[in-house]
Amino acid sequence: MNGALSLFKRIIPYVLLGAAISGFSAAYLPADLVEKYVGGDGFQSIVIASLIGIPLYLRIEMAIPLLNVLITKGMGLGAALALIIGGTGASLPEIALVSAVLKRKAVIAFVGIVLTTAIIGGAIFQYVI
Repeated sequence: MNGALSLFKRIIPYVLLGAAISGFSAAYLPADLVEKYVGGDGFQSIVIASLIGIPLYLRIEMAIPLLNVLITKGMGLGAALALIIGGTGASLPEIALVSAVLKRKAVIAFVGIVLTTAIIGGAIFQYVI
């Protein structure tokens, strides 16, 4: 029980930070900013969305309404998929948990694999499907 409480105290700031970033993005992010950086069908929008997604704490219950708002504001579909893969694959709480168990190189590899998967998944969705 002490170990669980200790781990909870360690990751709760990241959970709250990620949820706050997600909520702020949905409520206050201007549509022209969304369209400029993650809109359209450019490959750079997929990469940017992947990088943005990783620090977010996205659970599917939060991701669907957030993506609905972002797509309405002009986010491309490939970028949306990249954001959801990045956000659900390696959010700050998951990185904190993984770093509690694994060494630094393994954590970097984990984040790199999720980032690469998000970019490839978004690109396939954008350009192939």
